[in-house]
Amino acid sequence: MHYHLRYCLVTTPLLWALISPLLPLTSECSPLVAGARTTYNQGAEAKRLFPTDVKQSSTNQQQEALEMYPGELSDRTATSQPFLVAQNQPAATIEGTWTIAEAQTSDGKKYTGSVIIQSLGRLYSLFWKTSTGNRSGLAFLEDGRLFVGWGTDEEAGSGIVIYKIGKDGTLEGKWTTASAGGEIGTEKLTGSTPGQLEGDYQVVGTNPGSGGRYKGVLNIRKTGDTYQLSWAVGTSFRGVGMRTGDWLIVSWGQSGQLGVTDFAIKGNGATGRWAFFNQPKLGVENLVRRQDVAQPGNGNASDWEFDK
Repeated sequence: MHYHLRYCLVTTPLLWALISPLLPLTSECSPLVAGARTTYNQGAEAKRLFPTDVKQSSTNQQQEALEMYPGELSDRTATSQPFLVAQNQPAATIEGTWTIAEAQTSDGKKYTGSVIIQSLGRLYSLFWKTSTGNRSGLAFLEDGRLFVGWGTDEEAGSGIVIYKIGKDGTLEGKWTTASAGGEIGTEKLTGSTPGQLEGDYQVVGTNPGSGGRYKGVLNIRKTGDTYQLSWAVGTSFRGVGMRTGDWLIVSWGQSGQLGVTDFAIKGNGATGRWAFFNQPKLGVENLVRRQDVAQPGNGNASDWEFDK
């Protein structure tokens, strides 16, 4: 009897020292965080099971406890690691100089060159120097894609408009030109048949900045892989467009050569396709970022001497 009591008195503190660190874990739960994943950290569990301010028996006892309760402990002591949490990552930039890695015109003619991309607040400017000639344009970045409306160097009056295609046949657009100083206008198209992009539309729009409102009509017709557009909104304009998912992207102007490009950007590469005014087929243009001048501000279009 005395021996049994003495055994209990001796072993109880030892058992309590081993078990007591486990007790707080029963009420502890790791939060579930959107965009996060959990990983099992055996070293962290050993530290929590046997903290430094609690007298430990031995390293072997720690290991035995981990082996006895691996599932139970890992559920409670899993550590949260960030997994593609956008707010904790630096914003990706597309600014810099890009090399044209592979490209051909709509008639199959290959070409080479470079493209400089610069930020203009909510917009981007692009400047091409290629073996087939030089051009410049403005772009919107939407859904990881760079939508560019461009013209030849002489086409100073060109602009870009991108429309979001609604299921009811309505197109909601935003647009700008090189002369708008970074301001953006709006344009809404109504009156066509739902599910059919071609047709005649009623146009109501606002000019960039405080330039007032306008209204008129627009005709869209499909020519092969491209779309040709013509506006009558007090002044006549024409444009070329192509569809990407629920987007219709258009380059427009009054004269000169017009084109529109859709770049899908992924890391240091961009795959692009483009349309040219009155041409039914699409061209191809794939880019690779030049690592030696990848930082914003290193690529300067003013350093280029454009061919006249």
